[in-house]
Amino acid sequence: MLNPREELVFLLRGFFATPLLTALGKKGILAKFIEGEVSPSNAFEGANTDFLEHSFVYLQSLGLLRRKDKISKYFEATDLGRKIFKRYGSFVLLYSYRDLIADVENLFFEQSKETPKCDRLDNVIGSGLTNGRKFFPAGIKALGDQDFSVIVDLACGNGEFLSRMHEVYPHATVVAADISQIAIDSSSNNLLSNCPRIDLRTVQSDALHIDRWMQLVLEEKSLKGDGPVIISMWYLIHEIARHQTQV
Repeated sequence: MLNPREELVFLLRGFFATPLLTALGKKGILAKFIEGEVSPSNAFEGANTDFLEHSFVYLQSLGLLRRKDKISKYFEATDLGRKIFKRYGSFVLLYSYRDLIADVENLFFEQSKETPKCDRLDNVIGSGLTNGRKFFPAGIKALGDQDFSVIVDLACGNGEFLSRMHEVYPHATVVAADISQIAIDSSSNNLLSNCPRIDLRTVQSDALHIDRWMQLVLEEKSLKGDGPVIISMWYLIHEIARHQTQV
C-alpha cells in the first residue's frame, strides 16, 4: 500500500508526464525509442537538445527510459517504457482538454465563465491512436473476406481507421468525411504520406447532411463497379446523439 507521500508523487507525475509524452509522441520520438537508442542530438532535427535531455532524465526517473551507460548521451526504453510509448495516444487525448483544466478554478466559481473548448487536432489524433489500438483490429476482422469498392468513414478523425482498412482493401476508393476541416486535413496528410497509392476522396460535411456526402459516394460507386460500399461511423454516434432521439 502506498504511503501518503508516494500517493502524492504518483498523482503529481501525471501533470508533467502528460504534456511531455504528448509532445514527444507527436514528433515521432517515442517511436524512435521503441525501435532503439536515442540521444537528444539525434531525436529531432532542430530540437532544443538541453531541454530534451532534461525530459529524457525525467522519463528515466519514472522508469520509462534508462541510459545506455552512466556517461552515455544515449537513452533506451525500458520494457515498461515501450508498453507506455505504444499507447501514447491516451496522453494526447487527455492533453486535448488542457485549456479546460488550466482554467478550472474560474469554471468552478464563476457562473458566467464560458467553458473552454478542447484542442480539436489533439483530440482527433488521440482518439484515432487510442481507438486504433482498442477497436479497429477487431472491427476489421469482423468484416470477413469481402471486397469493398468504396469505404466511407463518417467523422474520420485523423484517418487511422481508413489507413487500416486500406491495408486490407488496397483497391477500394476511400472517402474521408468530417464536419471539422482540421480532421479532414489531418486525415489527408496521414493517409497520403503513409499510403501514397491510396485512392482518396474527402468531403467536409455534417454527417446529418446525407445528400452532400452520399453524392460523392454514389459517384465513386458508379466508377468502381459492383463491389459493395461500407460506411463506418466510429466517432459519429456519440457526437450526434445529444440525448435527442430524433437526431
